[in-house]
Amino acid sequence: MIKADDPAVLTLAIGDGANDVAMIKEAHVGVGIFGNEGLRAVQASDFAIPEFRMLHRLVLFHGRSRYLSVTQFILYFFYKNIALSMPQYFFAYFSGYSAMTVFDDFYIQLYNTFFTATPPLALAVIYWDLMTDLDGPEFEAVLAKLYYVGQ
Repeated sequence: MIKADDPAVLTLAIGDGANDVAMIKEAHVGVGIFGNEGLRAVQASDFAIPEFRMLHRLVLFHGRSRYLSVTQFILYFFYKNIALSMPQYFFAYFSGYSAMTVFDDFYIQLYNTFFTATPPLALAVIYWDLMTDLDGPEFEAVLAKLYYVGQ
């Protein structure tokens, strides 16, 4: 396993035996596979899968769905904070920078609580843009469009 010094780079380790435990513990994300060598890799891992053929579902489907949701949330929270702060700046300009705020502190907290909690809950319920069964003949078509939206 090669681990980069850059903290922005994540490493994934996949192992099926006791000889892979150190590698799985060192990686940022560890996947243990139930193997003939025992359950040591599964016990040391973050995720456990029964067979190697389950890896494409884990990496491609769940990896892509998390990638898309993170990119959407970054843009959403950026615009949410702009919508909260721009009226404050305009009010400060027109009131002569008098240290008054246009919104009460309670409303700012209510805005942040509501608009930070509801989108993750809503997307968790309705957000699945790929089929959950990646074993069919449509698998190549799904592979062709993976990670295209985020670019």
